[in-house]
Amino acid sequence: MKYLLPILLLLTFNAQAQIDPKAVTIARDSFGVPHIFAKTDPEVSYGLAWAHAEDDFKSLQMVALPSKGLMGRALGKDGVAGDYAFALFRCREITEEKWNTLSPAFLRLIEGYVQGINDYAKAHPEEVLVKQLFPMTLK
Repeated sequence: MKYLLPILLLLTFNAQAQIDPKAVTIARDSFGVPHIFAKTDPEVSYGLAWAHAEDDFKSLQMVALPSKGLMGRALGKDGVAGDYAFALFRCREITEEKWNTLSPAFLRLIEGYVQGINDYAKAHPEEVLVKQLFPMTLK
């Protein structure tokens, strides 16, 4: 029983809060610049991801493909170098080593952004370059 509270706190911290897209408003001005309105920073992060995807979803995916070793699948032989570099520079290992140094507030921003990207991909499957890239994860 004495371990119940720490376990509940751990489960609460690890559970990702889902953002309601209806709580986020993206208004573009006459130049096409997105202005994002929401009550919380993670909701704004969600809106930023959605606007980013609207503007350049292909480039966003190209940056993320090596994280799952999928750049070769998207670009063939030319993409294999990106996958190799990602592994060579130990990106996954460094992420694991440093992950716990990130503040909970920053992690919530990442959660909002990742949810925005995943929701955009789900809503626009015809724009997805390699379906195995989604859903993206926090790390």
